[in-house]
Amino acid sequence: MTTSASDRRHTGQRRSLASAFSIVFVPAFFVIASWSLAMPRYSGPDEPSHVVHAAAVVRGQWVGTPITNFPGFTLVHIPGPFASGIAQESCFQSPPTSPASCQPPWPASSRAVAAATYTGRYPPLYYAVVGLPTLVASSLPAFYAMRLLSALVSALFLGLAAAVGAVWSRNRVLPLAILLAATPMALYSAAVVNPSGLEICAAVCLWVSGVVLVREHLAGPPAGLVVIVALSAATLALARPISPLWLGIIGVALFAVSDARGAIALLQRSRLVQVALGSVAVVSVLAIAWILSVHAFDVQRGLVGLAPHASAFDVLSAAVRREGVWLEEMVGIFGSHETLAPLATYLIWWVLIATSGIVAVVVGRRREVLVLLALVATCGLVPIAIQFLHARNLGIVWQGRYTLPAAVGIPILAAVIVGTTRRAPPGRRWFEVAAVVGAAAASFLGFAEALRRYAVGVNGPILFFHPRWQPAGGVITWLVVNLAATSLLAGALWHLGPARSNDPERGAAPAPSAVRAGASVD
Repeated sequence: MTTSASDRRHTGQRRSLASAFSIVFVPAFFVIASWSLAMPRYSGPDEPSHVVHAAAVVRGQWVGTPITNFPGFTLVHIPGPFASGIAQESCFQSPPTSPASCQPPWPASSRAVAAATYTGRYPPLYYAVVGLPTLVASSLPAFYAMRLLSALVSALFLGLAAAVGAVWSRNRVLPLAILLAATPMALYSAAVVNPSGLEICAAVCLWVSGVVLVREHLAGPPAGLVVIVALSAATLALARPISPLWLGIIGVALFAVSDARGAIALLQRSRLVQVALGSVAVVSVLAIAWILSVHAFDVQRGLVGLAPHASAFDVLSAAVRREGVWLEEMVGIFGSHETLAPLATYLIWWVLIATSGIVAVVVGRRREVLVLLALVATCGLVPIAIQFLHARNLGIVWQGRYTLPAAVGIPILAAVIVGTTRRAPPGRRWFEVAAVVGAAAASFLGFAEALRRYAVGVNGPILFFHPRWQPAGGVITWLVVNLAATSLLAGALWHLGPARSNDPERGAAPAPSAVRAGASVD
């Protein structure tokens, strides 16, 4: 029995996809898992409430009973240890000068108790996954298993994004964009029990797979690529109450950077694309139906309030003044908004993102540049508009990580522009090296500072070799693990990207005109 050339090509493609996925997924998981296991229990943003909701969802309590006197809260019944989050973390969250050594022991009793959560109306998909360990045990290892499941599903989408860029794209800059999109805040959100991490990582995968599809494969997309686009889009839609909005914005941006006639023609002729797009549409409708039916935006009032009779100008001014904080939060403010990353982490990330965006504006075609600038404006204006509409009822509740599903598209679109231009910017190779080294260093510094804060408090010694609190295994162990995994992740993305720039079979990604002409790059 002979094997056709097509069969051999598809077999080799599957092997290449699995290989590219593995060399990014494994270090990405270990990076995120190092955050999961090194940070104190219940120290993540809103983690006590998310843990309660996860333990309830897997027991069939998808929403719980509304609590009349506490708008936004619902009541569920779960094992006691998973309802103890507030008591576990309150002693060191305020003031942040307190290390985590004040935490009480993990509760021994597994008796079911009534517990309140203010995230009980969130879509159940994420919680149905991370809540599974609570069905097996109510011990401390079960809590960390919840975090590791969160890390696993988030790393899966980062691995898929890298595999798509390596196998189905000729743009060697895309893997570096994934590295810049994975800010310390994105990794940290993925490491704790919080659906923001899944939302951000699914968005990274959708941006990468989407631009590869609409820019390089309109003539004949591989089935695997279409499936990954649909999977990441559907997961994004079901992650958080605001996720359908980000899905819509990403969809508009992808259509805007594509050849519109080619995209419409593909939809008309491809049964697979029709099924994929229809599936995403059905999932999105279900997500919106859930959000509206359970009133998912009924949440706890924010800590940053307004005067009772604040004018519209006062509300707008309060929202605009938060822009600087939101920029910091997109890079990394950890815990319950009390642990800043080092200044170097912010500066490195902002310089790398700004530089990539400026280069893209200089070398890009007009339509591509307009889409990039529109995305930047959207990331700045949407939070202001949402806060302006809801600040009087909820306070100023927006956080920078809420914007990341859209904002991660900025370095990805910049990479699309730079990677397809025939005018290679001077010093590009040096910038690629700086991006890899700088992003890895900035990410590790953010992790080290978060760990230092919990070990000795924010005012403790910089060199915290004699901590008052430390995770299982000790602070040195997790510093080494995070540094090694972060370096391996950066190295893997370099290997899949710039290191292959001189591959004679690849070269630059085709321009949109090549796609319009019907050229296949499979």
